[in-house]
Amino acid sequence: MSKQSWKGSTLLNPEPPVLVSCGGLDKPNLITIGWTGTICTQPSMVSISVRPERYSHQLLCESGQFAINLPTEKLVRAIDWCGVKSGRDVDKFAACGLHAAPGSVLTDCPHREKLGWLEQDHLCGPSLLYNYDMTTYVPKVIKDITDTQKADGMVPTTAPQYISFGNLFDDSPEWGSTLIILPFMYYDMYGDNTLIKDNYQSMRRYVDYLTSRADDGIVSHGLGDWYDYGPWRAGFSKNTPVPLVATAHYIFDIKLLTEAAKMTGNSEDVRKYEALANEVKEKFNRHFYKADSCKYGTGSQTSNALPLYLNLADNNKAAVLNSLIEDIKAHGNRLTTGDVGNRYLFQTLAGNGYNELLYTMLNHYETPGYGFQLKHGATTLTEQWDPRQGSSWNHFMMGQIDEWLFKTLGGISNKPGTHGMRHLLISPTLVGNLQYVKTSTASLYGRIGVDCNRTSTTVEIPVGCDATVVLPNGDRHDVGSGTHTFKY
Repeated sequence: MSKQSWKGSTLLNPEPPVLVSCGGLDKPNLITIGWTGTICTQPSMVSISVRPERYSHQLLCESGQFAINLPTEKLVRAIDWCGVKSGRDVDKFAACGLHAAPGSVLTDCPHREKLGWLEQDHLCGPSLLYNYDMTTYVPKVIKDITDTQKADGMVPTTAPQYISFGNLFDDSPEWGSTLIILPFMYYDMYGDNTLIKDNYQSMRRYVDYLTSRADDGIVSHGLGDWYDYGPWRAGFSKNTPVPLVATAHYIFDIKLLTEAAKMTGNSEDVRKYEALANEVKEKFNRHFYKADSCKYGTGSQTSNALPLYLNLADNNKAAVLNSLIEDIKAHGNRLTTGDVGNRYLFQTLAGNGYNELLYTMLNHYETPGYGFQLKHGATTLTEQWDPRQGSSWNHFMMGQIDEWLFKTLGGISNKPGTHGMRHLLISPTLVGNLQYVKTSTASLYGRIGVDCNRTSTTVEIPVGCDATVVLPNGDRHDVGSGTHTFKY
């Protein structure tokens, strides 16, 4: 047999091909790559090999970024087809029925909007921080927000702001407040207050903007508790007054800005915004609290959960909490909150010892509930509690529950007064018919693990950290790094 010469492109690849997406949202492209791999683990780095004459080479040089999509059975045709077609001649995303979503923006609804709606970033902030390494992502989100912030201090509902929807959808306090709330969540997880200090003036400008929009302390614009639940197709808030939700976030922002002023040594601002917080709180209570019924606003779950979470009820706390519980029971132990109210409801119940009730509210296959989404075949969180009523089956805005799973059931949190997940409080909670809870999260110091059942608890504490472990039976143990098991 005589010698044969083959082109390199006809040889078997050293590993399975991957589908690489590149370019910006204005001209996205797909390319099939046979030469790819990990070149470094610390820091994480991967490589792809692209010839200069390929159309994607130019896009990669322009954008400086790409995403590797690992092959699945559903992508087999696309991987094969994209390897023989050029993006110069055809829109590969459209031809393959795929969608280009920005990897650098926390987004939902990749098939339709592809926008970074900001409210999810703080409402699901702890859920994201428990699950992922956000040390570069969150600073990027905050940079997008400050780049998008308007001259008068207003923060749009999306960042980057690729499109304007007009005043109604462009400006909502629950969305813009991400600029202030998310850096404090980042500080809690990583112990790094750089985002707070570096963006103090931007935060201050946003609070001053909300002050300029307030009438007698009440901020009345925005979307409110978007997509709250009831016997209707979800959309604009129907259960809770928009001004109540907007003003509560205004107060939240002022309180956090006061803490930021302390961190940055702005003593004059500390006095100014402490006084403003007290003033707006008094006006909030005067405007929304109903002493005859011990309820805020309409008495909806969000109406009561928000002021409870923000400690606005003072001596009326017990009565308002009782009103909240009564409303939940009146709805058959089901929630009526929406995109904004969910987190405040979950955390208010957990923070006041109503974990059994919260478990009952969520552990079922009816609507509203996560089980109903599973029952109807959802593999990602849906936009509405009843996915049959919504246009998107890919929305992470309902992901607030993960915070409860990690922080309360798993029991992983900072000791009071500390930040950075170095001095830990491990206090797992078994509720209902749960026989065990097993979870872990990656801190800057290493893996934090909890494995708790009805007879024992094992915790894993990273090197350089310490923890107070509170067992389900109430026993407390102070431990250092290592793996520790307690039986009871």
